Amino acid sequence: MEISTDFAYNQYKAFLNEFNWDIDKKILDFKAPPGSDGAIFQSTHPNQDSLQFKAKRGAYNLLTSIIKCEGVEEIKVADCKVIPFKGNVEIYPEAKLKTLTNAKILGDTVNFYHTLEKVNVDIYGKTDMVGFGSYNLKINGKDQEIKFNSIKVNHTEEKGPKKSILKYHRMQADGQVEEKENLSLYPNLFFFGDVTLYSHKKLLHYKGSAKFKFNNPPRITDWFDIDNDIDPAKMYFYKDTILTTADLLPLYTGIMIDKVSMSGLYTSILEGKQSPTDHPIINAKGIIMHDKVKNKYYFGDSLKINGLSLKGNMLEYNDTAGKVKAEGKLDFRFNFGGLPITAAVMSPTI
Repeated sequence: MEISTDFAYNQYKAFLNEFNWDIDKKILDFKAPPGSDGAIFQSTHPNQDSLQFKAKRGAYNLLTSIIKCEGVEEIKVADCKVIPFKGNVEIYPEAKLKTLTNAKILGDTVNFYHTLEKVNVDIYGKTDMVGFGSYNLKINGKDQEIKFNSIKVNHTEEKGPKKSILKYHRMQADGQVEEKENLSLYPNLFFFGDVTLYSHKKLLHYKGSAKFKFNNPPRITDWFDIDNDIDPAKMYFYKDTILTTADLLPLYTGIMIDKVSMSGLYTSILEGKQSPTDHPIINAKGIIMHDKVKNKYYFGDSLKINGLSLKGNMLEYNDTAGKVKAEGKLDFRFNFGGLPITAAVMSPTI
């Protein structure tokens, strides 16, 4: 039977039944029973909500009042697992854990969507920690590091059944990517701005500026604003508003025409007007989607793109063939003394 041993000055108790006492060094050494997954160390600090972990070996220094634990596989904090580097944890007086360096955080404990690495973290209780670390985003086999300068726990409440209140403690990590880092969120989609990771959500959230780099012909769109979750395996995100540049200039995706010179039509994909008088005769806004197999990009009405409706505007860009096809309602809005001319026509491949 394991006996609870109190380390009053450290505000911890350990469930151990065997010690070795080095009188000369004033070290109390202990080991977990052979075959066990470790002895439980539990905080008795009133603000730490019984934070605990298991250690396979440890030593208590009576001179410094520091407990050095080894073989600690994990510490559960909020909805995550914190993995100490080499399994080492030190307990100082008043239940203070020494800052963990080069640790890992796995979250959440249900789906394990994310792994944070190179983490420095201070654990303050069962539902509280603060730190920083990095995240590896792999695109097309290429590793990309996102640095999160803030790791914390969000505390939220939601209404449950029978007027009960459900409390959630979930990790959130926030970071910022600079333009010079050339971070890609998806093949041909580049980004800079703010990145947020929520432990219970599979996809990261990006808020900042993005641009596409197409191959055939070589073409780079303007930077456009983005505030979306992005799936690196399947690009599909919703943008129903007019996209803008960082300077809040509108961007268009569709078929454009110069209303003054009538010099002809041209294709615009997330680009500004070539001339202030240009007008979109087809403007495709809604979703942005990519078909990896066909290497086609789709912009516009989600129902039309997914074959659920004949109505709506859509632009399809084949980046292999270098061809564009636009479908939808043509809006010339030319005033010839009567009502503006508006036509519902499908445009040919151009």
